[in-house]
Amino acid sequence: MLLPATAVLCAMLCLSHVVAGCSGAPGDAFRTRVFLASWHMGVTTRSLFAWSFRGTLPPFVSKREHIREIVRKSTRASPRSAFLRASNGRGVSNNGSVSTTETAAAPTAPQHVSVNRPNPVSVGTIVWLASELMFFAGLFAMYFTVRSVMPAEEWAAETAKLNLTFAAINTTVLVLSSVTCQMGVLAAERFQPVRTGKIFQVGRWGMHEWMTLTYVMGAIFIGGQVFEYAELVHEGVTISSSAYGSVFYLTTGFHGLHVIGGLIAFLFLLGRSFAARRFGHHEATTAIVTSYYWHFVDVVWIALFAVIYFLQ
Repeated sequence: MLLPATAVLCAMLCLSHVVAGCSGAPGDAFRTRVFLASWHMGVTTRSLFAWSFRGTLPPFVSKREHIREIVRKSTRASPRSAFLRASNGRGVSNNGSVSTTETAAAPTAPQHVSVNRPNPVSVGTIVWLASELMFFAGLFAMYFTVRSVMPAEEWAAETAKLNLTFAAINTTVLVLSSVTCQMGVLAAERFQPVRTGKIFQVGRWGMHEWMTLTYVMGAIFIGGQVFEYAELVHEGVTISSSAYGSVFYLTTGFHGLHVIGGLIAFLFLLGRSFAARRFGHHEATTAIVTSYYWHFVDVVWIALFAVIYFLQ
């Protein structure tokens, strides 16, 4: 259908060129130019009429740019050409052949505004830790209440049996375990479950190595607390010996149970990571919420250590 229309238009332009040559009317050079372009390029009727009413072609446009403009305009009207241009970034002519010139990218649809909602697992963990904070606040209130009603001499005699140096070392181990736990979280956020180097190249450790070290340090803290309990029992400080013994074992004992719960969470985290075929967002989220709990346990112990061993 394109060739007959082009032939008719070319015949009309030739007739107008002859008449213009006889009358000497201006614009015959432009019509000759359009005739040659339509004969050699086979452009569409729409493009020829557009040129006829636009005026003469700019003299500074090169032949290559002129051909590129013709192909671009002729392919823009075709839906199939627009589809192919959007898929591979190249224009397609009316006869179905792929053009070697790059065309403009297809316009993209406006993107919808996305709202990043917080992770429900993280939110649930934070809300649960807030309730645990209220629980430990009650234990602190119990400690200060007993201290206020207990005679000062009896209280001082009980606190003198505490081993401050050993408790400080044990506290340092627990605080450093919080650092190693956070290093494991950073590795999980990089989706790096295992190390990329040798075992002594700490900078290349993955989540498994950091969390395993955290587990070992937490277990050392629990072992040190059990050893301290044995020493205090040997000194005569039991949960039923005095009011001080009751508040001491209740506050530190419940914290120790929370540390044991954190160790179980680390075992669950490592087991899930090893069982997963591919370390993804679910495993990383498990590592993050476990670190929330472990940091909370460390902060609570720092407060307990300051109150029980320093303020006494």
